[in-house]
Amino acid sequence: EGGDASTICMRRGWKVWPIMSFHGGIDRIVVELAELIQKHRKSRQEIVHLPFDAEGAYGAQMRVALNAMRRRDDFLRPEPLESGTGGPEDVHLLRRAGVQRRRDLYYWCAMLRLKTVAGIVHDEELREELLFGYWEPDQTKGSRLPDKKKYRKQFARSPDKADALCYCL
Repeated sequence: EGGDASTICMRRGWKVWPIMSFHGGIDRIVVELAELIQKHRKSRQEIVHLPFDAEGAYGAQMRVALNAMRRRDDFLRPEPLESGTGGPEDVHLLRRAGVQRRRDLYYWCAMLRLKTVAGIVHDEELREELLFGYWEPDQTKGSRLPDKKKYRKQFARSPDKADALCYCL
């Protein structure tokens, strides 16, 4: 409560569904996810990928909750995403994109994908968040997105919908 919103972004193929954003804890997210999966899944054996922000204590709680969901459904695939610098296996990807953090890499890849996305329902908050996502030089001659602190200072909220879209893509 009072912190960042919980945000769910869903896609089928390259069609992005309307992004859901709400305040609530892990229990509410699990309920919303379960309802979305039940409503949109074509068959019980369809594999459902669940990329999620695994950073911090909240991410650790999400990992536990999504793993519990997976124990009840073998076709769910929780995919924890870290936003920091990552391990040695990520270095070549980060270098190729010219970025230092995984979050920046997710945005870079999403911007490439947006050229092929079949459609995204108009959402003024999402538009605002993506337009703020300009690239600035960093100390390693690469690029990086502005820190979330800058965004929060300007808009009094976190870029949750843009993050969710970029993690989803």
